[in-house]
This record gives sequence, structure tokens and C-alpha cells, in this order.
Amino acid sequence: MNFRKYFLYNILVLIGIPVAAQTLQKVDTFHTKEDLTHMFLNIEVPAGEMVLQTSGICGTSLSKLFASDAVVKQDIQTKSDQEGNHFQTVRLHAPRSGENKVAPAANLRISEKITSLDTYVDRATHKSEFLADPSMSTDLFVDLGVGESTLDLSGLSLNNVSVNSAFSNVTIHYSQPNQVPMKKMDIHAASADIILQNLEHARAELISIQNDMGETQLIIGNGETPESTIYLQSGVGSCKLLIDKNQPIKLTLKSGFFSTVKVEGSFEKVQKDIYTNEAFNTQKGKCIKIICNIDFGSITVIETE
Repeated sequence: MNFRKYFLYNILVLIGIPVAAQTLQKVDTFHTKEDLTHMFLNIEVPAGEMVLQTSGICGTSLSKLFASDAVVKQDIQTKSDQEGNHFQTVRLHAPRSGENKVAPAANLRISEKITSLDTYVDRATHKSEFLADPSMSTDLFVDLGVGESTLDLSGLSLNNVSVNSAFSNVTIHYSQPNQVPMKKMDIHAASADIILQNLEHARAELISIQNDMGETQLIIGNGETPESTIYLQSGVGSCKLLIDKNQPIKLTLKSGFFSTVKVEGSFEKVQKDIYTNEAFNTQKGKCIKIICNIDFGSITVIETE
């Protein structure tokens, strides 16, 4: 049990909430029809642990729910239109703290509706998994409340990605490239830690990351070399950029009066707030552009091998 889960476990026990073992409550399997050309996938999880990854089977996706309380439900709605578009919503229904009735995740959408953390505390821990069809062209929308969320987007066919988190820590990582060029990835957290690993494999034109309060870690490896632009905005917290020395990078680092910037490795300051690494010079301008703006906290850039 990691520290976060241990901390949550003890809080639940102290306030008199029983914590039982998770069991597999439900598995749904979906087979993609041949006449469908594009998927709009919406996943809403107000509390608990969420995992998303490829099913590894072309034409097939699965949804799983692990819970210690049978009152936790997963509602799945699907519909299609005559243009070949498929719309699928996977919505977790979980009881709010002090309530017996079920509260839909739709009522907890995005950070401006947050009133308190207690709104999101679930009576029992639970985990939801979605294994997506890797061959289906997809626009992915994820809304999260509180907990831990891991999105392994390796090998999927994502056109656009939007992730909104209130208090749920978010990890997005790649081990294989996205199968198609991505238009945009948008990530927004109100108060959470964000880890983004090997985003060069997203093959995205634009990646926008906004973390209002929390730690943000961006890891760029020596994989794909797309001409992507990554815009990172941090309110209160720290930003750590771990960049492979062989990946051509152009950095723009903007800091507020109460923030600091530390840059290591082969990066050289070429203009005010602008840095390039040694690999940038050998690629004649083809690079990943990273624009990092922080209000209160620190920016640390580390070159890796």
C-alpha cells in the first residue's frame, strides 16, 4: 500500500467508514461495429482509482468495476449516428460522504463546482478500468473527482484528449506512439499532482497543461520527434522537466516574482527566457517547443540520458 492509499485508508477508518476489500463487480465487453468510423468516449469518475489503457484487441473494448460496496455502480450509455460516429459514456455512480443514495459523476464536473473535499469522499474504495479499442479513431474526454488516475495511452488512435481533474492525481504515460497524429491534448487539474511521461509519443500538435495547485512533472524521452508545442501553466507548486539529451528542445521559461528557475545540462540561454539544448542545434530547428509559466513555485530543468 503506497503512502497516499495508506493516508486515505486511515482517514476513512478515523471517520468511521468501513474499508473492505475490492472485488470485481462487473465486466462489460463492447465490439465495435464495422460501419462505425469514430468514437466520442466520455469517462466520468467522481472518486476512487481509475485506469485506462488499450484492450490490445482491435474492434473490442472492455469496462471493469472493482468495488467493496455493491452500491457503487457503473452506468454505460451508447448511441450512434448515421455519419458513423459512436458516442459512449462510462459514468461511475458513487455515494457521497454521509449519504446512502447514489450521486452521478455528472454533478461533479470540473473544478469550478467544487465546494469541499468531503463532497467527494466515498464510503468505500473502488477502482474502475476501461480498456479501449486501439483501432478506433477516438476523441477522449475524462472527468475526475478525487483519487488516483493512470492513463496509459500507448498504441491508441486518439485524435483529441481532454482530462479534467478536481483532486485526483493524474499520471499519463506512453510506451508506444499514438497510431495517428493527434490534434490536441488538454489537461487541467484544480489541486492535484500531474505526471506526464514520454509525451513525444502523443504525436500531438498542441499539448496544454494547467495545474492550479500541485506538483507537475513532465518527462520527454528520445522517441518520436514531432514538431509539438507543449504549454504548461502552473499556479502554486513546482514544475520539473526531465528531458532526454538527444531530444531537440526549445524552452521558454517564464517565472513570477515569487518563483525560481534552474536549468541543467547542455541548455544555453539564447534570448530572454528562451533556452535550447545541444540536440536542437543538430536538427536545424525541428524540435519540441515547451512553454512553461509559473506564478508561485519553482521550475527545474534536468537533462537525462
